[in-house]
Amino acid sequence: MTPFERALALTLGIEKGYSNDRADRGGATMWGVTHKTYDAYRRRHGLPLRDVRLIEPRERDEIYQKGYWFPAGCDLLPECLSACHFDAAVNHGHGQAVRFLQQAVGALPDGIFGPKTRAALAAALEREGEAEVIRTYLDVRRDYYDHLIESDPTQERFRRGWANRIDHLQGVLLA
Repeated sequence: MTPFERALALTLGIEKGYSNDRADRGGATMWGVTHKTYDAYRRRHGLPLRDVRLIEPRERDEIYQKGYWFPAGCDLLPECLSACHFDAAVNHGHGQAVRFLQQAVGALPDGIFGPKTRAALAAALEREGEAEVIRTYLDVRRDYYDHLIESDPTQERFRRGWANRIDHLQGVLLA
C-alpha cells in the first residue's frame, strides 16, 4: 500500500457515505467529495453530470489524488504527517491545509508550499520530530475549528464531529 492509499483509507474511514446536511457549507457529499467537486471533475472529463451518490471509487480516488494529495504537497512529507495533511486538505482545501502546516512548523502561513515552507518543515522535523509536528498541526486545526464556530455560531453543531475527527487522527497517527 502506498502512502497515498494509506492516507486515503484513513480519511475515508472518517468521510463515510452520503451526507447532505443543510448547515454543512460543503453541501451534498459522498465519501467526502462534494457535489460541486464531482460536477467539476465530470465536466473536465467530458462526462454528463450526475448525482454525487453515483461517484465511482476510481473517480473518487482520482479526485483525491489529483485534487488534494498532490496540490497540498502530501507526497513531499513523511508518511504519518502526509496522512494528517491530506485529511486537512480534504476537509479544508489544499491552500488552508498548507497554511496549517506552515503554522505548525513556524513558516509564514501564505498557503504556498514553496522553498521557505520546505526549509521550515525540515528544521521542525529535525528539531521536534514528526510526532510533535503532527501534534502541533492538529492543535492548529482545533484552533481553526474554534475560530469557525466563534465566527459563525451555526457551525457549533459540528463541534463534536470535528473534535472526534482530530482525536481519531491523533489516535491513529501518534499511536
